[in-house]
Amino acid sequence: MTKRFDVATDSPVHLDDVTYEALEEARASGEPVTVAYGGAEIVVKPDTKDGPSAITGRLLDAAGR
Repeated sequence: MTKRFDVATDSPVHLDDVTYEALEEARASGEPVTVAYGGAEIVVKPDTKDGPSAITGRLLDAAGR
């Protein structure tokens, strides 16, 4: 089962922290992890070369922020 992180737009949690955790989870489990924020979703694959900041940037772009 794919793990999913849903982050509310008014959450005090920093998105880089969430994407870091998603990246670590994907690498540890070998399964993709979904991060959702502001109506957008990004799938973090275990073999991604991007870091948390790049993933956060794409997520914010997709959410129109």
